[in-house]
Amino acid sequence: MYGSGIVRIGICDDEQTSIDCVRKCCENVCQKNKIECDYIFFRSGEDVLDYCENNSNTRIDLLFLDVEMSGISGTELLEQVKKKYQIWRIVFVTSHLESMQAAFSQKTIGFLGKPVNDKEVEKKILEVQEDMMGNVQLRFIGDAGEPVSMLVDDVFYLQGERSYTRIYINQAGKIQGVLVCKTLGTLEKELEMLNFIRVHKSYLVNVAKIQYLDANVHLLECQEVIPIGRAYKNIVKKKYLEYGKWIISRK
Repeated sequence: MYGSGIVRIGICDDEQTSIDCVRKCCENVCQKNKIECDYIFFRSGEDVLDYCENNSNTRIDLLFLDVEMSGISGTELLEQVKKKYQIWRIVFVTSHLESMQAAFSQKTIGFLGKPVNDKEVEKKILEVQEDMMGNVQLRFIGDAGEPVSMLVDDVFYLQGERSYTRIYINQAGKIQGVLVCKTLGTLEKELEMLNFIRVHKSYLVNVAKIQYLDANVHLLECQEVIPIGRAYKNIVKKKYLEYGKWIISRK
Protein backbone atom coordinates (compact mmCIF):
# COMPACT_ATOMS: atom_id res chain seq x y z
CA MET A 1 0.00 0.00 0.00
CA TYR A 2 0.93 3.64 -0.29
CA GLY A 3 3.42 4.93 2.26
CA SER A 4 2.78 4.37 5.96
CA GLY A 5 -0.97 4.98 6.02
CA ILE A 6 -0.61 8.61 7.05
CA VAL A 7 -2.88 11.04 5.21
CA ARG A 8 -0.89 14.15 4.35
CA ILE A 9 -3.22 17.18 4.29
CA GLY A 10 -2.45 20.58 2.77
CA ILE A 11 -4.48 23.70 3.49
CA CYS A 12 -4.08 26.77 1.26
CA ASP A 13 -5.86 30.00 2.14
CA ASP A 14 -4.77 33.63 2.45
CA GLU A 15 -6.79 34.03 5.65
CA GLN A 16 -5.44 32.44 8.83
CA THR A 17 -8.92 32.08 10.35
CA SER A 18 -9.99 29.92 7.40
CA ILE A 19 -6.85 27.77 7.71
CA ASP A 20 -7.58 27.30 11.42
CA CYS A 21 -11.19 26.35 10.70
CA VAL A 22 -10.26 23.69 8.15
CA ARG A 23 -7.50 22.32 10.36
CA LYS A 24 -9.82 22.04 13.37
CA CYS A 25 -12.37 20.09 11.31
CA CYS A 26 -9.62 17.78 10.00
CA GLU A 27 -8.31 17.16 13.51
CA ASN A 28 -11.81 16.31 14.77
CA VAL A 29 -12.40 13.93 11.88
CA CYS A 30 -9.04 12.19 12.17
CA GLN A 31 -9.42 11.76 15.92
CA LYS A 32 -12.92 10.33 15.50
CA ASN A 33 -11.87 7.87 12.77
CA LYS A 34 -8.43 7.05 14.23
CA ILE A 35 -6.69 8.35 11.11
CA GLU A 36 -3.10 9.51 11.38
CA CYS A 37 -2.62 12.82 9.54
CA ASP A 38 0.03 15.45 9.18
CA TYR A 39 -0.35 18.94 7.80
CA ILE A 40 1.33 21.55 5.68
CA PHE A 41 -0.01 25.09 5.34
CA PHE A 42 0.16 27.59 2.48
CA ARG A 43 -0.84 31.25 2.50
CA SER A 44 -0.94 31.62 -1.30
CA GLY A 45 -1.08 29.73 -4.55
CA GLU A 46 2.49 30.82 -5.18
CA ASP A 47 3.55 28.95 -2.03
CA VAL A 48 1.97 25.77 -3.40
CA LEU A 49 3.80 26.17 -6.70
CA ASP A 50 7.10 26.64 -4.85
CA TYR A 51 6.40 23.41 -2.96
CA CYS A 52 5.72 21.56 -6.21
CA GLU A 53 8.97 22.75 -7.80
CA ASN A 54 10.98 20.61 -5.37
CA ASN A 55 10.67 17.01 -6.57
CA SER A 56 11.90 15.71 -3.21
CA ASN A 57 8.87 17.13 -1.37
CA THR A 58 6.38 14.60 -0.05
CA ARG A 59 3.11 14.15 -1.91
CA ILE A 60 0.12 16.01 -0.45
CA ASP A 61 -2.73 13.50 -0.49
CA LEU A 62 -5.52 16.05 -0.01
CA LEU A 63 -5.26 19.81 -0.56
CA PHE A 64 -8.04 22.05 0.78
CA LEU A 65 -7.73 24.97 -1.63
CA ASP A 66 -9.35 28.39 -1.27
CA VAL A 67 -10.71 29.76 -4.54
CA GLU A 68 -10.72 33.52 -3.88
CA MET A 69 -7.10 34.35 -3.00
CA SER A 70 -4.99 37.38 -3.83
CA GLY A 71 -2.38 36.58 -6.47
CA ILE A 72 -3.00 33.21 -8.10
CA SER A 73 -6.59 32.09 -7.53
CA GLY A 74 -7.48 28.52 -6.67
CA THR A 75 -8.78 27.74 -10.18
CA GLU A 76 -5.68 29.28 -11.77
CA LEU A 77 -3.50 27.20 -9.47
CA LEU A 78 -5.34 24.04 -10.51
CA GLU A 79 -4.25 24.55 -14.12
CA GLN A 80 -0.62 24.74 -13.00
CA VAL A 81 -0.62 21.70 -10.70
CA LYS A 82 -2.58 19.28 -12.91
CA LYS A 83 0.68 17.61 -13.91
CA LYS A 84 2.38 17.91 -10.52
CA TYR A 85 2.62 14.64 -8.65
CA GLN A 86 3.07 16.49 -5.32
CA ILE A 87 -0.67 17.29 -5.32
CA TRP A 88 -2.86 14.18 -5.49
CA ARG A 89 -6.43 15.24 -4.64
CA ILE A 90 -8.01 18.70 -4.27
CA VAL A 91 -11.11 19.96 -2.46
CA PHE A 92 -12.02 23.57 -3.27
CA VAL A 93 -13.23 25.76 -0.43
CA THR A 94 -15.25 28.78 -1.48
CA SER A 95 -17.98 31.24 -0.58
CA HIS A 96 -19.38 30.96 -4.13
CA LEU A 97 -20.19 27.33 -4.93
CA GLU A 98 -22.25 28.39 -7.94
CA SER A 99 -19.11 29.48 -9.83
CA MET A 100 -17.11 26.24 -9.57
CA GLN A 101 -17.71 24.70 -13.00
CA ALA A 102 -14.18 25.62 -14.10
CA ALA A 103 -12.60 23.67 -11.25
CA PHE A 104 -13.40 20.14 -12.40
CA SER A 105 -10.37 17.95 -13.08
CA GLN A 106 -8.98 14.51 -12.41
CA LYS A 107 -7.57 15.79 -9.12
CA THR A 108 -10.76 17.56 -7.98
CA ILE A 109 -12.93 15.51 -5.61
CA GLY A 110 -15.35 18.17 -4.42
CA PHE A 111 -16.34 21.67 -3.37
CA LEU A 112 -17.10 22.89 0.14
CA GLY A 113 -18.74 26.15 1.16
CA LYS A 114 -17.23 28.39 3.83
CA PRO A 115 -17.18 27.85 6.70
CA VAL A 116 -16.52 24.11 6.38
CA ASN A 117 -17.94 21.66 8.90
CA ASP A 118 -16.86 18.30 10.29
CA LYS A 119 -19.42 16.26 8.35
CA GLU A 120 -18.36 17.61 4.94
CA VAL A 121 -14.64 17.35 5.72
CA GLU A 122 -15.07 13.80 7.02
CA LYS A 123 -16.59 12.65 3.73
CA LYS A 124 -13.61 13.96 1.75
CA ILE A 125 -10.92 12.62 4.09
CA LEU A 126 -12.51 9.17 4.13
CA GLU A 127 -12.80 9.26 0.33
CA VAL A 128 -9.10 10.01 -0.01
CA GLN A 129 -8.20 7.34 2.54
CA GLU A 130 -10.24 4.82 0.53
CA ASP A 131 -8.45 5.84 -2.67
CA MET A 132 -5.08 5.51 -0.96
CA MET A 133 -5.92 1.98 0.13
CA GLY A 134 -6.70 1.14 -3.50
CA ASN A 135 -3.51 2.82 -4.70
CA VAL A 136 -1.49 -0.33 -4.20
CA GLN A 137 2.20 -0.61 -4.84
CA LEU A 138 3.07 -2.89 -7.75
CA ARG A 139 6.35 -4.82 -7.68
CA PHE A 140 8.09 -6.37 -10.69
CA ILE A 141 11.47 -7.52 -11.94
CA GLY A 142 13.03 -5.24 -14.55
CA ASP A 143 14.67 -6.45 -17.75
CA ALA A 144 18.11 -6.21 -16.12
CA GLY A 145 17.00 -8.30 -13.12
CA GLU A 146 16.54 -5.32 -10.81
CA PRO A 147 13.46 -4.90 -8.57
CA VAL A 148 10.98 -2.31 -9.83
CA SER A 149 8.09 -0.84 -7.83
CA MET A 150 5.42 1.74 -8.67
CA LEU A 151 2.04 2.96 -7.44
CA VAL A 152 -1.08 2.19 -9.46
CA ASP A 153 -1.96 5.90 -9.55
CA ASP A 154 1.33 6.64 -11.33
CA VAL A 155 0.71 4.16 -14.16
CA PHE A 156 -0.71 5.49 -17.43
CA TYR A 157 -0.57 2.50 -19.77
CA LEU A 158 1.23 -0.76 -20.51
CA GLN A 159 2.56 -1.86 -23.89
CA GLY A 160 3.36 -5.48 -24.66
CA GLU A 161 6.76 -6.23 -26.20
CA ARG A 162 6.75 -10.02 -26.77
CA SER A 163 7.95 -11.61 -23.50
CA TYR A 164 8.23 -8.21 -21.83
CA THR A 165 5.95 -5.28 -21.06
CA ARG A 166 6.85 -1.61 -20.98
CA ILE A 167 4.94 0.22 -18.25
CA TYR A 168 4.60 3.97 -18.72
CA ILE A 169 4.56 5.80 -15.40
CA ASN A 170 4.83 9.28 -13.92
CA GLN A 171 8.34 9.69 -12.54
CA ALA A 172 8.88 13.09 -10.90
CA GLY A 173 6.41 14.71 -13.29
CA LYS A 174 7.68 13.01 -16.47
CA ILE A 175 6.12 10.01 -18.21
CA GLN A 176 8.73 7.32 -18.78
CA GLY A 177 8.66 3.67 -19.79
CA VAL A 178 9.93 0.88 -17.53
CA LEU A 179 10.55 -2.54 -19.06
CA VAL A 180 9.52 -5.51 -16.87
CA CYS A 181 9.85 -9.26 -17.30
CA LYS A 182 6.21 -10.24 -17.75
CA THR A 183 3.95 -10.56 -20.75
CA LEU A 184 1.02 -8.20 -21.20
CA GLY A 185 -1.38 -11.13 -20.89
CA THR A 186 0.07 -12.12 -17.51
CA LEU A 187 -0.17 -8.56 -16.25
CA GLU A 188 -3.76 -8.25 -17.47
CA LYS A 189 -4.70 -11.17 -15.20
CA GLU A 190 -2.72 -9.81 -12.26
CA LEU A 191 -4.30 -6.36 -12.56
CA GLU A 192 -7.88 -7.46 -13.29
CA MET A 193 -9.13 -6.29 -9.86
CA LEU A 194 -7.71 -2.81 -10.46
CA ASN A 195 -8.82 -0.10 -12.91
CA PHE A 196 -7.03 -1.31 -16.03
CA ILE A 197 -8.70 -1.89 -19.39
CA ARG A 198 -7.39 -4.01 -22.28
CA VAL A 199 -7.95 -1.69 -25.26
CA HIS A 200 -5.83 -3.46 -27.88
CA LYS A 201 -3.87 -6.68 -28.19
CA SER A 202 -0.75 -4.66 -27.34
CA TYR A 203 -2.08 -2.20 -24.73
CA LEU A 204 -3.58 -2.00 -21.25
CA VAL A 205 -4.69 1.43 -20.01
CA ASN A 206 -5.34 2.81 -16.53
CA VAL A 207 -8.97 3.94 -16.83
CA ALA A 208 -8.36 6.73 -14.28
CA LYS A 209 -5.96 8.33 -16.77
CA ILE A 210 -8.39 8.46 -19.71
CA GLN A 211 -9.36 11.96 -20.83
CA TYR A 212 -11.73 10.88 -23.61
CA LEU A 213 -12.35 8.20 -26.22
CA ASP A 214 -12.90 8.31 -29.95
CA ALA A 215 -11.28 5.77 -32.27
CA ASN A 216 -8.36 5.99 -29.85
CA VAL A 217 -7.73 6.48 -26.14
CA HIS A 218 -6.60 10.00 -25.23
CA LEU A 219 -4.87 10.23 -21.87
CA LEU A 220 -4.67 12.99 -19.29
CA GLU A 221 -1.25 14.62 -18.98
CA CYS A 222 0.14 12.39 -21.74
CA GLN A 223 0.68 13.06 -25.44
CA GLU A 224 0.57 9.40 -26.44
CA VAL A 225 -2.59 8.28 -28.27
CA ILE A 226 -3.47 4.61 -27.74
CA PRO A 227 -5.36 2.75 -30.49
CA ILE A 228 -8.54 0.85 -29.64
CA GLY A 229 -8.72 -2.56 -31.28
CA ARG A 230 -11.96 -3.38 -33.09
CA ALA A 231 -12.63 -6.38 -30.83
CA TYR A 232 -12.25 -4.23 -27.69
CA LYS A 233 -14.32 -1.18 -28.70
CA ASN A 234 -17.60 -2.02 -26.93
CA ILE A 235 -16.10 -3.26 -23.66
CA VAL A 236 -13.75 -0.25 -23.46
CA LYS A 237 -16.64 2.18 -23.88
CA LYS A 238 -18.73 0.32 -21.30
CA LYS A 239 -16.01 0.22 -18.64
CA TYR A 240 -15.08 3.85 -19.21
CA LEU A 241 -18.70 4.98 -18.79
CA GLU A 242 -19.10 2.86 -15.66
CA TYR A 243 -15.99 4.42 -14.16
CA GLY A 244 -17.22 7.91 -15.05
CA LYS A 245 -20.57 7.29 -13.33
CA TRP A 246 -18.78 6.07 -10.23
CA ILE A 247 -16.58 9.19 -10.11
CA ILE A 248 -19.59 11.51 -10.57
CA SER A 249 -21.48 9.72 -7.77
CA ARG A 250 -18.70 10.70 -5.34
CA LYS A 251 -18.69 14.42 -6.12
